[in-house]
Amino acid sequence: MLNKKNLDICDQIIEKGLIGLVFFLPLVFNPYLNDVFSLPKACLFICFLLILGTTWLIKTTETATIILPIISLKKPLNIAILVYFISILAAVLYSTNIYISLWGMYLFYFEGFICISGCIFLYFLVINNLSFHKIEKIISFLFIGGALVSLYGIFQHFGLDFVKWSFSPQERVCSTLGNPNFLGAYLIMLVPLTLSRIIKKVKIYYLLLLLLFFTCLIFTYSRAAWLGLSGSILLWIILTRKIILFYVPKKILYLTGIIILFIIVFLSFYKLTPRKNLHSNIFSPVIERINSITNLKERDIASRLSGWKSCLKMIKNNPILGMGQDTFGINFRRYMSPAYETFSRRNVNAGYAHNEFLQIIVTRGIIGLIIYLFLLFTFFKTGIKIINKKDLSLTYSVKNSDQKPGRLYYTGLEIKLLTAGLMSSAAALLIQNQFSFSILTTSVIFWLLVSFISIIEKETSIHPVTQNEEPPMFSLIRIKLPYLLNLKAVKYPLYSVTCITTLILILFAFRIYQADRYFKSGMFLSTKKIYDRAIEKYKKAVQLNPYQAIYHQNFAKAYQDKALFTRDNKEKRLILNQAITEYKKYIKLIPQDALGYNGLGVTYVYLGKLNEQFFNPAIINFQKAIMLDPYFIEPYTNMGSTYYLQGNTKLAISTLENSLNINPRVALTHFNLGIMYALEKKNQKAINCWQETLKIDPNFTDAKIHLDTLKKTIEKGGK
Repeated sequence: MLNKKNLDICDQIIEKGLIGLVFFLPLVFNPYLNDVFSLPKACLFICFLLILGTTWLIKTTETATIILPIISLKKPLNIAILVYFISILAAVLYSTNIYISLWGMYLFYFEGFICISGCIFLYFLVINNLSFHKIEKIISFLFIGGALVSLYGIFQHFGLDFVKWSFSPQERVCSTLGNPNFLGAYLIMLVPLTLSRIIKKVKIYYLLLLLLFFTCLIFTYSRAAWLGLSGSILLWIILTRKIILFYVPKKILYLTGIIILFIIVFLSFYKLTPRKNLHSNIFSPVIERINSITNLKERDIASRLSGWKSCLKMIKNNPILGMGQDTFGINFRRYMSPAYETFSRRNVNAGYAHNEFLQIIVTRGIIGLIIYLFLLFTFFKTGIKIINKKDLSLTYSVKNSDQKPGRLYYTGLEIKLLTAGLMSSAAALLIQNQFSFSILTTSVIFWLLVSFISIIEKETSIHPVTQNEEPPMFSLIRIKLPYLLNLKAVKYPLYSVTCITTLILILFAFRIYQADRYFKSGMFLSTKKIYDRAIEKYKKAVQLNPYQAIYHQNFAKAYQDKALFTRDNKEKRLILNQAITEYKKYIKLIPQDALGYNGLGVTYVYLGKLNEQFFNPAIINFQKAIMLDPYFIEPYTNMGSTYYLQGNTKLAISTLENSLNINPRVALTHFNLGIMYALEKKNQKAINCWQETLKIDPNFTDAKIHLDTLKKTIEKGGK
């Protein structure tokens, strides 16, 4: 006999856990970490999933059944998601860097196999444990979290912030998402759902909520988000046009029209906070941002177009299966065009393609894109099927607050409004992602939207229309076990093992979280040149999380910097050998990154000053860095300096000249080349180089000193 009390507790935990996830995920961040936004959200997401998964397993055990992971062939959306999961798994196994494909890129994580698998698991958990009437409650808490995020963003715009950021959120607000574009993507997913609520029931707080989302969205100045919102509202109107025309009271339309009119006026003339590069004295920065959408020479747009051209080169090399899940960032610079670096800052690296379809082809190949498009097609087809249904209604048997039996009834209009809101919210993100990319928060919401559509499709297909409070596990096959194999016979040992395993995994997530705190402290101490304490912090960071490459990179740099201030040669060698060890660990984790080889080469140069035999391995590592990243200037400069230290001035000059052919706007390269020319008695060329150095950087003191000294020498007759 089933333990009804335990089942009720499990249902409550799952429902409250999902509510907590949608509420806290967008809100959580920690300014004491180096990864202020993504890592706290990723750790929170994993912890919630572990707890929810454990609860689901306990619930399954209480029903004395075993669940086989076989997707029902009657549900196309489930099949699409299963095939999608297989494509992700293949992209990991075929990856050029399996570690990054598993965990995801540092500062993002959302495209790592762990987080994507978590989102897919969340989908199946939701469709097997929720029914339609619980969806509304989860969306309500999604609104509450969105309201808090929006309020914080608006406060930032007016200079009211409780955190001192290293950037100016007042210029373009980012709230708790860390980036204006990410915040915009999050907000546009809430607007269509809010519109559906307003049409369903006119409440002043829904109208205020809509105004709040719009206002914060304006202050992000995110053009991609504005395009996504425009497309999603258009889709929402198309999907709900019959409902709006025939069933919506005029007062709702009037109120909504007033809000839209207010927003248009506000957009046109609001200029309280000045924006950089604002040329108009009449219209607001919003209008200028909108006008700049068609300006292909605008810096951000030009850099995206240049980056997309580089993506085509990447696709050409791996068209079928791609380079591996989430490996775009470690491969991009090998294919980057010189124009991209012109539009972007020097040595910038694009972590993502800023176009979802190109991103997928690069990382998963054409096959991956086809599977993803099949998933989207199935999702929207399922939603349209619901909206086109006739005689829709749902009735639920529930308990009231006083535990008395009651009933909930939903009309076809309510079901269709919610479905239209879910589809339009998903479309908003998809449109936005053609010019930007997702983060974990928006990815989780997207998969929740997909699961809600699946629930609605399932429940509106069941006859009779009266629904039980607990939905059947329709997506997975349930098999009753014989008595001897009954899970109830071993459920308490199973509960213990499951809970202990969950606790261990949560503690592991906490270790990763704590490691980033030590890393942040190490970086701060390094900037203060307190290298001994910085090394202690880095050491703790790599002990807690030895798989994060950037930790080893900064750890090695701290050893490198400490060596420069160490006078004893024997101790200096020991310190530099420690730096080499950490750089090699970094290279082992990301062998595609030129930074590791460049840093290792610099360390060998420092050792070469103590023993010349180390100059050759330094040059070899600089050559590897150049091979991996032809547009990375530092290896050229460092290799030129190494040739100079070896006494080979001609090779040094040749290397630096090659560097200038790639990027002529690097002051240090001109300065070093000037020194080489001076050594070769090519005084005029040396003068030209140092003059060019000062044009690029007027505060380059050493260039001024060398230039003045050489000119005085020439005036005195020295050639």
